[in-house]
Amino acid sequence: IAIGNKNQGFTLILETTEAKIGLDGSVFNLEMLGPDHPGIVHEITQCLAQLSASVEEMETGLQRAPMGGDMLFQAQARVHAPTGLKADDLRNALEYLAGSLMVEKNLSDGNI
Repeated sequence: IAIGNKNQGFTLILETTEAKIGLDGSVFNLEMLGPDHPGIVHEITQCLAQLSASVEEMETGLQRAPMGGDMLFQAQARVHAPTGLKADDLRNALEYLAGSLMVEKNLSDGNI
């Protein structure tokens, strides 16, 4: 199925495949919560991309902070870490990112 308009610079192609591609590595669940600001999703995905980690699923949203009423960014993601990327290296990179974004993060094994 092809959808879009080449003249407007957008085409989406959907294809059914027979075989599933298996990825080696580990899967983790990532949760983040903290002050919202423009570009926060880009910063998270850029950090993961630098580690060659992939986002399999991601859901983001905003919620009001309990005290003060400011908007808080929240994200839940399923992250695939490739073979060779140590869990501690992923945790350390995300810990550094969480500190710079001033967000709370939780990283857990996605296989449970």
